[in-house]
Amino acid sequence: MFGVYIDENLKWHSHVDALCKRLCSCIFSLRYISSFLPKSCLLSVYYGYFHSIVSYGLMFWVGSSKTLMERVFRLQKKVLRIICGMKYSESCRGAFPTEGILTLPCMYIYSISVFVFENSHLFPLPSHSYPTRNNDLLKLPKFKHSLPCKSFMFLAPKIFNSLPNNIKCAGSSRQFKLKIRSFLSEGAYYTLDELFDRL
Repeated sequence: MFGVYIDENLKWHSHVDALCKRLCSCIFSLRYISSFLPKSCLLSVYYGYFHSIVSYGLMFWVGSSKTLMERVFRLQKKVLRIICGMKYSESCRGAFPTEGILTLPCMYIYSISVFVFENSHLFPLPSHSYPTRNNDLLKLPKFKHSLPCKSFMFLAPKIFNSLPNNIKCAGSSRQFKLKIRSFLSEGAYYTLDELFDRL
């Protein structure tokens, strides 16, 4: 009904299956029109079709499974190769920042970070009053098991804490979005770990 599919085990495999079918249709269309339309038009089709489909609900399913994320990410890279006229075996690592397209992991980081910035009241700072080096970092929830560490409420503050301070301290939502998009476009991260490891 809402374009989001969750199975009886609260897994996202059904959603990604349906998503990939729609994206494959987009890839077929882009491949067909790429022979007679310039790159600028192909980019417009990408954002109007592929990007909009992927963006819907990605804040909830991308972090749940690396395997599911990789399935969709492979399709995104296939689209980029079509747009840029690249060979199947060519790496897309440099093409993402060149074309200003956010990788799927970066799209996820962007969505999560904007949500945290605009809803900071949901993510508390450490409760102690004495100054420490990490006093400005959001508090991460503690779990007895590792599974919840893939949950939104754990990953959201962890991702936000990994951003440069000049982005986290942006004066407005608009300024924050401009700064983080530039940061992610330049970084072109392929995984969340690449963001975490930069610290």
